[in-house]
Amino acid sequence: MSVTAEHYMQAMQQRFLPERAGGLRVTYRLNVTGGGGGTWVISVADGQCRVISGKPAQADTVISMGTGEYVELARGR
Repeated sequence: MSVTAEHYMQAMQQRFLPERAGGLRVTYRLNVTGGGGGTWVISVADGQCRVISGKPAQADTVISMGTGEYVELARGR
């Protein structure tokens, strides 16, 4: 089974460490291009991380990269 960007997006909420986020309040839009890509909204606020598929009305930061780059980043490489 090949690991996709979607796989890492689904795992992000479970792997989130609220104690490391402190009082961070931010919304990211992550655009992953290529096969298995998509657009996700990552919202960090009140010690929680929420990840949903789709585009927000507004994001504090927009990050765009290819699927391969995202998977490598998520793997810590």
